[in-house]
Amino acid sequence: SRFAKVIDLAFSQATPYIPKTKAEVHIVGNPVRQELLQKLPPADAKRTLGFDPQKPLVLIWGGSQGSTRINEFILENLEQFLLKFQLLHQVGKANYDEYKKQCNFVTKNYSPVLLNNYKYVPYLDDMNRALDAADVVISRAGAGAIFETATKGKPSILIPYPEAAYDHQQENARAYAQTGAAVVLEEENLLPSVVLAQIEKIVQDPALYKRMSGAAQDFAQPEAAKTIAGHILELWK
Repeated sequence: SRFAKVIDLAFSQATPYIPKTKAEVHIVGNPVRQELLQKLPPADAKRTLGFDPQKPLVLIWGGSQGSTRINEFILENLEQFLLKFQLLHQVGKANYDEYKKQCNFVTKNYSPVLLNNYKYVPYLDDMNRALDAADVVISRAGAGAIFETATKGKPSILIPYPEAAYDHQQENARAYAQTGAAVVLEEENLLPSVVLAQIEKIVQDPALYKRMSGAAQDFAQPEAAKTIAGHILELWK
């Protein structure tokens, strides 16, 4: 950083980690895919994904590779979740075959009505529609996940990955939660009663939902890529 003329950061909380520098420091957010800027009404998005448009939908997203711990937690408590919510769950490509085996065993006596509330996939090819459809997002706290969720204005429950380098997911989660857009749960506090209570609190309180959604949209920086490109082109002159 001491050689830089311009430094672009995703979070203002990262500023203290930059050594003393003469560079211009800007808080620009994290670039997101452009298709995320196009929004479909939640009910329509639910229909396109095969869900009931009237029931709350929770998107569970353990990062692009999925999260073994989150997968285990959902599978252990699946019936409790499905009695109250619909779930769209990205389990990860590497985890998919084993998860499918275990899920088939766990759900063998579930009613068709209950099973209709659950879809799990190895990878979400259309994250745009998944986020449009979601009422609440449960995810790790990588910068990409946070900014994509924020761009869609979705309240979230963040579960920071405890082994992330320099504990950066914990820092990300704290910074985002301070805005009021998210709730942070440590992995050791991943209890069904706690998670279900948090989801219910969000979806059953329209005023709280509106506040969290607004805070998420205020935090989002949809023009981040354009801003960064502009800074590069300015230096190029």
